[in-house]
Amino acid sequence: MGTTPNYDIPYPECAPPLREDASDIADFRDLAEAVDDALDVVYAQAAQEVFNPAVCRMATGAAVAAVGQNLVPFYNTTSVTNDLNMYDVVNGVIRIIEPGRYWVGTYTSLTALGMASPRARFLLNGASVSNFQTPGIVIDSNTATAQASAVISVTQTGAAFSSGVRHSASASLAYTYTSRIWCLQLEAY
Repeated sequence: MGTTPNYDIPYPECAPPLREDASDIADFRDLAEAVDDALDVVYAQAAQEVFNPAVCRMATGAAVAAVGQNLVPFYNTTSVTNDLNMYDVVNGVIRIIEPGRYWVGTYTSLTALGMASPRARFLLNGASVSNFQTPGIVIDSNTATAQASAVISVTQTGAAFSSGVRHSASASLAYTYTSRIWCLQLEAY
């Protein structure tokens, strides 16, 4: 009886110089069961990583009042998650569950008379991991939006992921905003 080099799956074999198979039906049964067990492991891993990746979407909830040109939204509600370790409503961030590549996005709506050119970027542990995106869309004289998406590489488990927004209206302009952020794990390292 031999075994495969990668998974140690047994297989029947002949010991030379025999010309007949020296194994019996039990060897074939062992082979079939080992292949079946190995495929169960591969399927379970694929089901988790391909068909059900870690994902989280959070929001600021009700409109929040703010002043100033720079803003870091505090995300205190979650609407979608399949990994309870990803959302952190206490600190208002998404927690990265393991090192890997993540597809991330954000959308922020700012409302005030004279709001101009909001732009979004991504933060990891409070530091920028992307440039500010091009100016957002002005919907009407009172409302403008900033949105961004990117693929980021994260090497630290438990890192805090968030977003930042900057607008080019007056620094003394008072406004309200709502924001959403999402994160989808593409690949674990």
